[in-house]
Amino acid sequence: MCYIRGNPVDYDRWATKTGYEKFGWDNVLPVFKMSQNAHGYGNDEYNGREGELDTSKGDMSKIIYGDLSNAWVEAGVQAGTI
Repeated sequence: MCYIRGNPVDYDRWATKTGYEKFGWDNVLPVFKMSQNAHGYGNDEYNGREGELDTSKGDMSKIIYGDLSNAWVEAGVQAGTI
């Protein structure tokens, strides 16, 4: 499974379109952090370590489709999303 929160700009756009400021990134980020339990990384301005949702950065070399997964991650890096 891949855990991705989405782009902060999208959350801010939803807040603007709905007029409901609680959809904005600055309001949802603390909820994401509170719910997350990042293993081996995190405990910074974007990730939490006290929540119920366990997340980790997997070792792509151990995945059956490792080459495909590595290419997917590299594409994200090149696009500036990772």
